[in-house]
Amino acid sequence: MQIENEIIQFSSSIRPAEFKSSLSSLQIQYLAQIESQSTIQELVLNGLKNGWLVNFQELYGLFEKIIQYRLITNKNIYDYFSEMRTREVASISPSSSIAKPTIGDKKNSDLMKLPFLRSLEPAVAQKLLENSEVLVYNAESVICRRGDVFSRYLYVLLSGQAAVYGEGQHTKRFVKLLNENSVFGEMGFFLGVPRTADIVATKQSKILVITGHSRFMDEYLNTNKAQTLVHRFWIQQALLSSEVFKNIPSDSMDELTSGGQIVNIAEKRILFNEGEPTNGAYIVLQGQCSVMSNNKVIAQVSQGQMLGEMSLFQTQGKRSATVFSTKDSVLMHISIQKFYQLLSQNLYLAQALQQLSQKRFEENQNG
Repeated sequence: MQIENEIIQFSSSIRPAEFKSSLSSLQIQYLAQIESQSTIQELVLNGLKNGWLVNFQELYGLFEKIIQYRLITNKNIYDYFSEMRTREVASISPSSSIAKPTIGDKKNSDLMKLPFLRSLEPAVAQKLLENSEVLVYNAESVICRRGDVFSRYLYVLLSGQAAVYGEGQHTKRFVKLLNENSVFGEMGFFLGVPRTADIVATKQSKILVITGHSRFMDEYLNTNKAQTLVHRFWIQQALLSSEVFKNIPSDSMDELTSGGQIVNIAEKRILFNEGEPTNGAYIVLQGQCSVMSNNKVIAQVSQGQMLGEMSLFQTQGKRSATVFSTKDSVLMHISIQKFYQLLSQNLYLAQALQQLSQKRFEENQNG
């Protein structure tokens, strides 16, 4: 639901005294620009042209007050903020009551709304669903096994939970938990490589199982395109595992999925140094990085977490810390230009990232 390009339609020129007295000085400035028929995106981009960045928390708060006092007639904006409140209260799975998909059935259209399918070309997503079924796995059931090269399946966890186990020195090694909407098995499905882990249901789980076959691969995918889709799934998986990103609107999720470049970094390599000028932000897709300031490691950053955003909000374009990889890692780099473009088009995402940046900045300042 895109609201950032809507002209705000006020129902009256009269503002209640309680509303006006509740506004900060910044919110008064933003209100004046909105009243002059500036959209949210125009407000943000015009500010950047003049050398300043909108305070997204203040702007988001202004719209919450506008909604509270019902000062506008834009139905989309009311719906948007209602959806955001719902997302903040609880994560609701769009697929909790889905049975075996049938082409043309409404249930099939519900499946097409899943984050990873929504990001594909419609013809590819449709073909994937034509070769799929929904299966129920009881707790402790093995979904797929490490080393398997014969079962070319792609899995989407619709409900329930599963655990990933890798190879340890003497026994299986727990890696992580998978929750609703997680995609796994993508390397075996698209590239035909052996399974790299055991996946076991930890509670009764409903799983969309997509079967791969050579005709589909030959018709729709070459090696480069397959690798691109694998990267796309990694991005979706990281975003869905993130406390910041997992509840963002679907249009924000899609923008982020296609908004950056994949960066591979070997273990113990420096990503950037404290004090360097920024070139954008990063999201960790796989692996782990350490954050170091004043020769002291102050944080570990793993899948779904962002790096480098503080230099775009708090520190006038300078890196506030040194970041290096603690293991082989895959990151998504978002350039400065793309980062600010995303902010101008996604108000909820912008205020969430600014809030995260402010919290990290204060933690670093305090110690």
